[in-house]
Amino acid sequence: MMIYYKMSSYIEENRKLNAAEKQMVKAKIGELLWVSLITRPDISFDVNSISSKVSDGSTDLLKAVNGIIRKVKSSKNVLRFAKLGDISKL
Repeated sequence: MMIYYKMSSYIEENRKLNAAEKQMVKAKIGELLWVSLITRPDISFDVNSISSKVSDGSTDLLKAVNGIIRKVKSSKNVLRFAKLGDISKL
């Protein structure tokens, strides 16, 4: 289960993240990479593009991660499979 990291109402623009925040962002990006690989290929590009910016570690990266989490939570994907036939024949 993903935990949405709520930022305070005021965050300095382009502030560098501290070590704990950077670790949390890495964990969230790892979770998003897993989700994009297993169930949500529609977010792959977004997640891969922010994963290359982890070393910079600014508040803009944190906002981007939160945006992708919001996108994943708000949209619903439904998988549809072709009819494989009668179960008794399997």
